[in-house]
Amino acid sequence: MNVRLPQMAFLAALLATAHAGENRANGNYREGTPRNLRAFATDQMDGCLKKVDEIVNRKEEKLKLHEELWDQQWEYDLTNWATWMNQLEESYKEKAGLLAETQAWRATQEAFFNQVRADGHRILYWRGKLRVDTIFLKNDTDDYKDRVEHLFRDLDDVEEALDDAAKVVGDKDVSVADLDKHIQSLDVMFRAAQAVGDNLQMTVDSVEKHHGLKAPKLPKDVEAILARWEAPKETYPDIMQRWTSYLTAWAKLQRKDWTAFGKARKDFDEAYGPVVSGKVCDGRKRFKGVKYSDYGNVVDAMRTNVRAWRLKMRRRDTDISVLRKALEEEKRISAEEKKQYKALFEPYSASKERELRLASARAAGGVSGVRDAQLKAARAKPGSEEEKKYRKLADDIENFRHPDQIAADKALADFKKGEAEAIRKARDLMDKRKRRRAKLGLTEDFD
Repeated sequence: MNVRLPQMAFLAALLATAHAGENRANGNYREGTPRNLRAFATDQMDGCLKKVDEIVNRKEEKLKLHEELWDQQWEYDLTNWATWMNQLEESYKEKAGLLAETQAWRATQEAFFNQVRADGHRILYWRGKLRVDTIFLKNDTDDYKDRVEHLFRDLDDVEEALDDAAKVVGDKDVSVADLDKHIQSLDVMFRAAQAVGDNLQMTVDSVEKHHGLKAPKLPKDVEAILARWEAPKETYPDIMQRWTSYLTAWAKLQRKDWTAFGKARKDFDEAYGPVVSGKVCDGRKRFKGVKYSDYGNVVDAMRTNVRAWRLKMRRRDTDISVLRKALEEEKRISAEEKKQYKALFEPYSASKERELRLASARAAGGVSGVRDAQLKAARAKPGSEEEKKYRKLADDIENFRHPDQIAADKALADFKKGEAEAIRKARDLMDKRKRRRAKLGLTEDFD
């Protein structure tokens, strides 16, 4: 790209370009002369750079992709440029020295055009995404309060319930009825705390998916392009300044967009950073350092303490640590039973039953199978083996004796038998559970 032209050819190129506008204004073009052909070619690219400059300066985000318009304009003008340059080279075919100089000059210009075209396509594609990302960052920053801050109000309620419950643990004058009210309140707050933790984690996941957890760096290839554009004299010493001046202006526009993105990202990180880091609730004594997935456990621990104190009111001779340990063990057993209960009914869903009943009704063609067999029997020769075969088939289907029907009915019967057995096992499980948990003052319900 830094190959210099012979001095004579370079001056000739500049003179031809300088006279182009004057010749057109005075109507002095003489078709086919070398000077005019060179002027036509340079004028073509003057117009090209002016038009692509308009594309670079567009601010719309929802129009046709800018890089597509960019490519179309370059394709059109470079095709015309090649036409003029081919004619110019043809005019010098008898002049080897001028032809060589012209070809060298052309190669330098075309190398410039092709690199600018490729660089511009990359920049416009990157810039389009950057502008969209900037808009989304601003929108998400504006939505922070609606998305996150209401969760903190829910945590206020949770913490208030936890503080109230903590006061009754160890209070020998508290009634069982009051303890039950606290337990019921903590049941609600358990779900509320879980919901807050889940929502905060979903926010982190959303940030990671749509924006990344850390601000992106300027892509290396984009940085390299901007560096070329910001130093056009050094990068393209043999290209006319009126062409390279566009590059400097374009680089400033891209830096401006990058700066706007950086500000939007900074504002976004200031809003969501505490959520992403997991420290958004570190100012709350009960949730400091707690993982979002464990928010429900904070409430559950207090609920266990209240339940243990409730038991202590009935078993005054039993140490509360023993009662708390028993409740923790019950929690473990209950979690296993919940899995067992769910596994019992997983194979016996309503949708599976509908599927089997439909298969039974359609086995061997169902009503349509009967009708089809009857039609074939009617078309067969009377008394023939074929007629007998189809009449038997129709009779078997109609009376549910066809092998496919028998198999389908068996599958449905096995399903109902298995479902009944699952219900029996579930009932046994719940009866044992009820008796065991009653000793701890707990209902048989799953948490």
